[in-house]
Amino acid sequence: MLKKNKYAVKLGSIKTEKKAKSSRENGKLGGRPTNANPLFGTRQYRAWSSMKERCNNPNTKCFSRYGGRGIKVCDSWNSFHNFWKDMEEGYADTLKLDRINNEKGYSKKNCRWVTHKENCNNKGNHRYITLDGVTKNITQWAEMLGEKPQTLNRRIKRGWSIKNALSLPNSKFKNYKWYKLGKQKMTMMQWDKHLGLKHGTVRSRIFILKWSIKKALTAPKTTYPKTTLTTSRRRPKVLSGDY
Repeated sequence: MLKKNKYAVKLGSIKTEKKAKSSRENGKLGGRPTNANPLFGTRQYRAWSSMKERCNNPNTKCFSRYGGRGIKVCDSWNSFHNFWKDMEEGYADTLKLDRINNEKGYSKKNCRWVTHKENCNNKGNHRYITLDGVTKNITQWAEMLGEKPQTLNRRIKRGWSIKNALSLPNSKFKNYKWYKLGKQKMTMMQWDKHLGLKHGTVRSRIFILKWSIKKALTAPKTTYPKTTLTTSRRRPKVLSGDY
């Protein structure tokens, strides 16, 4: 068996080493470039790098929503030093870079640091809806009404009017009916919440126990034992319910 010559040089190894050295200097291998900014690799540096990538690289997934529609980075911000000089004030690790006007590019006058929630609400692909003089996007309406954004979108796609889409609760059975007591008018689900009852209690009072509307909406929360039918010789299981 031939012994390996310790002085032998693997074919192409010298060329590969030169290429690797060049890549390290340019930061292409994930390491720290020799001439890197002190903040290289930090969260704020990645925010700047991602900003440029969205606007300048056609191969980026979201390029069509940024550089593809004319969103550009101002000349001054091609340098991280200038970007950080303008945006250091107000920065926190929990905030994201956001454009105030989604139709304009990245610059000091049009950028700010905001929370993830504020950033999502300011996206250019949001649909805004106006009802009774109040304008909000789907996400904001859903949060205010206690619904899911998908629910409101689905209602509108099915041809619901804006008023019905933003007023009716997301429920099954007969929860769409409104029940009035005095000056208050709410659905059964809303009455449950208003009276501090478990979900479905008002419905059970009206349709199962056959209580009157007034009694169902005024009776206090009470707990009493309820037994279940069983065919075995075991003692019946005791459950508790709010009625």
